[in-house]
Amino acid sequence: HRRLEARVLISMTVVAALALQIALLAADRIVTTHSLQRSAENLRAAQAGFYGLAQQRADFAGAQLRLIAELPVFRASLDLGDPATVGNMADNYRRKLGAEFCIVTDAGGRWLGKPGWPARVAPPSALEAGLRAARAGHSFAGAMEVGGRLYLVACEPARFAEEVLGTLTAGYPLDDEAA
Repeated sequence: HRRLEARVLISMTVVAALALQIALLAADRIVTTHSLQRSAENLRAAQAGFYGLAQQRADFAGAQLRLIAELPVFRASLDLGDPATVGNMADNYRRKLGAEFCIVTDAGGRWLGKPGWPARVAPPSALEAGLRAARAGHSFAGAMEVGGRLYLVACEPARFAEEVLGTLTAGYPLDDEAA
């Protein structure tokens, strides 16, 4: 009789342990799946918010650059083509815009001023495309890597009537502070 009780007790313990283990595994999978789904939704929402903020910042930067590029004093400095004057003026605009770097080119694409541009860093192909678009008379804004860092870059043409005299470009870091 005691052996039978011991076997029943052991069997009940094993069955209860197996049932508990199955319940824990099922709960773990359900919780993990739910957590992953919520995390994915949160990540998509954060990504959409970040891209929205980046687009707003790009639109605002483009509007500010257009205002500067339309200034007669800016267009006149492009006509002179003096790199020292253009560089000083671009640095002043860079500080006022809160940009990390500012690039001014003439109609031919020659860089007249580049305050804040990282030393010994070649312009990435995305920036070259943006500058070409601006020299063709179109606005450009996009995210790109410059010197190992991610930037939001806006390029605007500087026009006189329909003629493009040059371009004005500003780069804003997309870092933790911006995020």
